[in-house]
Amino acid sequence: MKALLLLVYSLGLKCYLLAAHIAGFFNAKAKAFVKGRNGLLEEIEKALAGKTEKRIWFHFASLGEFEQGRPVMEQLKLEYPEHKLLITFFSPSGYEIQKNYKGADYVFYLPFDSPGNAKKFLNLVNPQLVIFVKYEFWLYYLREISSRKIPACLISAVFRPDQVFFKPFIGHFFTSHLHAFKTIFLQNAASLTQAEKLKLTQCLVAGDTRFDRVTRISQEPKEPEGIKHFIAGRKVLIAGSSWPAEENMVAGIYTKPEAEDFCFILVPHDISPVHIKEIRQKFPNGKVYSEWDKKSGNFRVLIIDRIGLLSSLYQYGDIAFIGGGFGSGLHNILEAAVYGIPVLHGPNISKFWEAAALLKSGGSLLIESEQQFNTLFTTRVINEQWRKEAGEKAKDFIAMNTGATRLIMAEIRKTLS
Repeated sequence: MKALLLLVYSLGLKCYLLAAHIAGFFNAKAKAFVKGRNGLLEEIEKALAGKTEKRIWFHFASLGEFEQGRPVMEQLKLEYPEHKLLITFFSPSGYEIQKNYKGADYVFYLPFDSPGNAKKFLNLVNPQLVIFVKYEFWLYYLREISSRKIPACLISAVFRPDQVFFKPFIGHFFTSHLHAFKTIFLQNAASLTQAEKLKLTQCLVAGDTRFDRVTRISQEPKEPEGIKHFIAGRKVLIAGSSWPAEENMVAGIYTKPEAEDFCFILVPHDISPVHIKEIRQKFPNGKVYSEWDKKSGNFRVLIIDRIGLLSSLYQYGDIAFIGGGFGSGLHNILEAAVYGIPVLHGPNISKFWEAAALLKSGGSLLIESEQQFNTLFTTRVINEQWRKEAGEKAKDFIAMNTGATRLIMAEIRKTLS
């Protein structure tokens, strides 16, 4: 049975790779996914040739997981400077943005999962410790890590009943590979309950390292050029990582009399020229950040068309409307909450425990429709007292959940000692 499931897994991966090659003719991300793996093992071999250093290998699916792992990476770099950090990404959206990350010694794509690639990669890297973040359970890599008895841990993990581990027939097969991890650090108690159903005994509830990351950012935020001049003492609604659903709702409210004391900063998830043009049509009097003379004009809508500014922009906000909640994935609400501002988001939060917890704490509001958004804007958002009280609850929520890095490092030190 296991051999058959492994064969199906291998065939599935080959189909995925074939689909990526085909999609590469039409899609830039798919093209980067394929191109980035051409000659990859040879590139890694060349970079590591002749070096006998100790290494710690971090693997991330994409940018969000990188941000989760970053507090642990930074602490390891501080405490174990003799160890080199090698990080890999599965997705181009993570690799392309962080390929020059100065906190790591080596940054690569992850060679596609196969028995040969896993063996050769681990022969080359020879890590003293392996750290995966949240998910990315590549079976051949996990089997090879286990067979070599390399210490490995999974941090900021979440277990939910809808995951493959809980499926009939195939669940046990995938769960068996999780024993490659010496320790699985969970985000919350609900995940521990699910892990116990899987009979995983190496799990500890440490919390989510994203809380540590956003706290660190808030202590030393950047000050993007021109933002204070744009705000000019007005109240600010920031639409962070917005999709058309959130952008349409903001477009429906910003010209109304009750919103006249607010200015609006839109930071779209998609900053392609096509989408920026679509946003400009919804906000004809708005300005695009890259084209705006930072010392001119008095306007109410600023459209950010640059990556990397959002987490710092929240410091100027009075309220944040976080994107993705009307689609398949809510974006990071913690980056806003850490500054003590209330959060608005769409209803699709079943996979995001932190959103449900913040909502329960009173630090956020759930938006289900444009009509509801309009009503809440006029009854809550413009109410300064409500914003203050909800913002304090949001900030308290962040403070109560920090400390995951400290707990994880306590266990890692035992491994590296």
